[in-house]
Amino acid sequence: MFNLLKKVTNKSTQEQSVESESIALQAGNDINLQIGTLSPSDVNEICQIIFKANFPRLVEDAAREAERNMIAFSKSLEDKIHSCLDEICINKFKDPDIQAMICDAIKETARKGSNAHPDILTDLIVERAKLSTSDFKDLILSQAISIVPKLTNEQINYLSFIYFINEYEIPKVNNIEDLDIRIKPALSLLNSIMDLSKMEKFHLDSSGVSIVTSIEGMVITSDIFRVWMGRYSSEKSLNSFKSNLEEKSPLTKSILDKFDEFERNYQHIELNSLGKIIAQTNLNEIINDININTVII
Repeated sequence: MFNLLKKVTNKSTQEQSVESESIALQAGNDINLQIGTLSPSDVNEICQIIFKANFPRLVEDAAREAERNMIAFSKSLEDKIHSCLDEICINKFKDPDIQAMICDAIKETARKGSNAHPDILTDLIVERAKLSTSDFKDLILSQAISIVPKLTNEQINYLSFIYFINEYEIPKVNNIEDLDIRIKPALSLLNSIMDLSKMEKFHLDSSGVSIVTSIEGMVITSDIFRVWMGRYSSEKSLNSFKSNLEEKSPLTKSILDKFDEFERNYQHIELNSLGKIIAQTNLNEIINDININTVII
């Protein structure tokens, strides 16, 4: 457990002097906490302290809504930490960079509620606290925290759909008939993005998560069927592979046809590391077997 020692207000900078066995939270104002070893419930309390420092003067109704959003987020984060205690270093939550991530996530979630995608934000924070890490991975995770709340559900699902089709290798596919059973997550993603406009896709480019190619009058060809033939079939003939898909896994064939249509509609999209981490984190909520380390190259 920890106790609040002092809170210094009206400071123009975030200069901090931290005594031994203390931790300074960066939450708009300096907050110095006497702390030993952290526990998941301590992280919950950190969330509440950060909230109070950043939302001091909201009108009553807005304040209640923001506090409900914050409480739901902090409880979700605590539960997520409990569920993977063997994978994380709990004392990493003393790290100012992780505290800054929590602060950003709380501010966005308090304001936007579910539209800030709190499940994804908690997953990104917990991923940042894991034992296995690198400077580049930490950088990408920190950036993702600020980007995710600025995207819509449909945009995030679009990133996940592109990642699933282009890069995710479906496990336990012994023959082509298995594909229709295991491609259903892609179908649910596809159904949610059918009305996504070109402008919404271009916004992903300007958000820094992808590169979108759209050239008027130029037909962009897709090699997705050839890619899937190499992953899941020993066939050498592309036409034969497509015919077998049509007969034995028609759902997979129709989904790949739709992806091919996206590509040919002057909308080729390539995910960068930031887009892949967001796509993977969202996709992991659906199929729960994604290793986020695979995107850090």
